[in-house]
Amino acid sequence: MNEFQFEFLDEVDKSEIKDILRNLNNIFRLSEGTVPLIRSLGLSIDNVSKIPVDLENDIATDIVEKVEMFESRVSVSSVDFKHTQDGDTKIKVYLERSGDSGEW
Repeated sequence: MNEFQFEFLDEVDKSEIKDILRNLNNIFRLSEGTVPLIRSLGLSIDNVSKIPVDLENDIATDIVEKVEMFESRVSVSSVDFKHTQDGDTKIKVYLERSGDSGEW
């Protein structure tokens, strides 16, 4: 099972962080294609059975695309992966203010 953690690299208001984190957690808990009328919402489930190197690249690309598409207030700076001996993966996503939106 994948566990997501988020870290903001820029200073962001606490209420704004709470709203952004709620949106991101909703996006990343869903499997892509499971929400009618918004089939692109969620992460691709193909990644579950791949080896760790492929998993990291595919998931990181998917995370960047989904954040761009569904949470325009932030952008992904980087994504780190930590694999546990239990087979779980902890995914840490570093976020910064989006350059596209200008002001908050």
